[in-house]
Amino acid sequence: MRNKKEKEENVNTAVEEQATEEQVSTAKKVFSIVKTVFTWIVVVFAVAMMIFTIISATLFNRRDRGVFGIKMFIVLSGSMSISEQDTLPEDKEGVNFEPGDLIFSKSLDLEECAALQPGDVITFQSQNGDNFGEVVTHKIRRITATAEGGLGFVTYGINTNTDDETIVTPDFILGKYAGKIPKLGTFLEFQKSTVGYITCIFVPFVVLIIIQGIKSVRLFRIYKKEQHAELDAEKAEIAAQKAEAEKMMREMLELKAQLTGQQAQNAAPPAEQAAQPEAKPEPAPETKPESEAKPEPETQPESQPEEDPLASERAALEAQKAEAEKMMREMMELKAKLDAQMSQPEGGAGDGSEGEAK
Repeated sequence: MRNKKEKEENVNTAVEEQATEEQVSTAKKVFSIVKTVFTWIVVVFAVAMMIFTIISATLFNRRDRGVFGIKMFIVLSGSMSISEQDTLPEDKEGVNFEPGDLIFSKSLDLEECAALQPGDVITFQSQNGDNFGEVVTHKIRRITATAEGGLGFVTYGINTNTDDETIVTPDFILGKYAGKIPKLGTFLEFQKSTVGYITCIFVPFVVLIIIQGIKSVRLFRIYKKEQHAELDAEKAEIAAQKAEAEKMMREMLELKAQLTGQQAQNAAPPAEQAAQPEAKPEPAPETKPESEAKPEPETQPESQPEEDPLASERAALEAQKAEAEKMMREMMELKAKLDAQMSQPEGGAGDGSEGEAK
C-alpha cells in the first residue's frame, strides 16, 4: 500500500511539474508575441512621425509647393468657423473649418480663376493692411471689377460675415478649397515644437535603441555560453585522449619489462657448461625510449594582444592536444621496438639448436 501511494504521489508530482512547465512555456510565448508587437508598433510610430515631420516641414503652409497641384495649409484663425449669431443660415450648411484643421487647396490657372462663382471658397494671399502677405482661405460673396477694370472677387469670413478690406484678384489666388482633415494641423504644430519632438520622435527611437541593446546583450551572452560549452567539450575530449595514451604507455612499459626478463632467462648458460667459463657478450646498452627522454623545454609563444577573450584557453587546448599526439607517436615507436625485440629471441634460439646438432 505504501509503495502504491508513493507511486501515485510521484505521478501527481510529475503531472503538476509538466503542467507548470506548459504554463511557463505558454507565458513565454505570449510575452514574446507581445514584445514583438510592441516593438513593431514603436517602429511604425517612429517612422510615421519622421515622415510627418518631413512632410510638414517641406509642404505645409508653403504657397509655392504642393503635391499633384494640391497645397496644404494649417488653419490658424476661426474666421471660417460657424458662429450662432453672425453666420448666415446658408453658410452653416456649407464649407467651414476650425483652427487646427488641415485644409487642401487645388491650384488654379487664370482660366479656372475666371470660372469661379459666388459661394466658392478660395485660398489667396491677403492684401489687407492688418494681415498683408498672409495666406487666407475665405468664401466668395460676389464677383466684381477692380479699378483698372480687371476681374476681382469680394471675399468674407463666415464667422463674422464681414467683407475683406481689399478685392482679391486672380494674381493672388493660390487655389480652391478641396477638403480638410480635422485637428491634424494641431498635432503637426505640436510635433514641430520641442516637447512634441521629444515625445513623438526622440522617445520612440530611444525605446528602440534600448530594446535592440537588450536583444544584442542577450544574443552575446548566448554566444559566449555556446563558446564556453565548445571549449569544455574540447577539454574533455583532449583529457580522454591523454588518459588513453597514458594507459597504453603504461601497458607497453609493462610488456617491455616482461620481455626484458624473458630475454635475460634465455641468455643464461646451461648448468652442465657452468664449469667452463665462457666469454659472455656484453649486453648492449639499453636505449631508453623516447618517452623516457628528458623532455625538451617548450618554447612559449610570444605574447600578443588577444582580441578574443577565449584565445588563451584555445591555445592551452591546442598545446594539450599536441602533447597527446606526441605521446601517441612515442607509444607507436615503442610498440615497434618491442615487436622487433620479440622476434629476436626466437631467431637466436633456433641458431643454438642447429649448432648442437652439428
